[in-house]
Amino acid sequence: MKRMSKVALLASALWFGAVNVQAASFTDIQNLHKDTQSEIHKAVEIGYFKDGQSFNPTQQLKRSHATLTIARAIAGGSSIEHLRQYVDLHHLMANKTPFVDVPISFRAGTASQQELFYASLIVKDIGAFTNPYLNPNGVLTRKQMAKVLVESFDLEAGNETIILHDVQDAETKHYTQILASLEITKPVNGYFKPGNPVNRAQMASFLVRTYHTMQPVGEIPNVGIE
Repeated sequence: MKRMSKVALLASALWFGAVNVQAASFTDIQNLHKDTQSEIHKAVEIGYFKDGQSFNPTQQLKRSHATLTIARAIAGGSSIEHLRQYVDLHHLMANKTPFVDVPISFRAGTASQQELFYASLIVKDIGAFTNPYLNPNGVLTRKQMAKVLVESFDLEAGNETIILHDVQDAETKHYTQILASLEITKPVNGYFKPGNPVNRAQMASFLVRTYHTMQPVGEIPNVGIE
């Protein structure tokens, strides 16, 4: 079964499981576009992000956080147990180091280290991050995010070609064009800003739109963040 088929099935199950989840109660997103707020709430309900008092929407997304959100989407839940069960089910060799800077010692480390270890096994397996080093504290740029989403969920281009004025190299064009043609990103005036870092609000929007593309259940607005 293709990865996208598996992820779509998980997304479908999460959608129906999310209807009884209490809406996220963040105190720092009220000034955002209402559709962006909706996407943040949905990202929490689905399990990509965890609830709390603050979401920190403008905070730059670290590569470790991107790893966690992608792995949660693949595994079908936000707990360490969800990640561990996925690793066991798919025989992802939990006795090996996923990245040089995410060592096997993390498997028996703190809760956050364990979570990152199992999430790293998942994203390494699906090809979201392919370098020997994860660089967990580094920020994720928009062009890197495009590649991560396309590779993680086997996304394929839609029918429409979108002109992107600031995307030059062939690889970035390939991945950003897929996102734009699926309206996962909606560049303002044709500018994608590939070198800019992704913030938490943007990642929530991108993931929810990706989720909607894979499993179009209901209507999820996608006009908040470009």
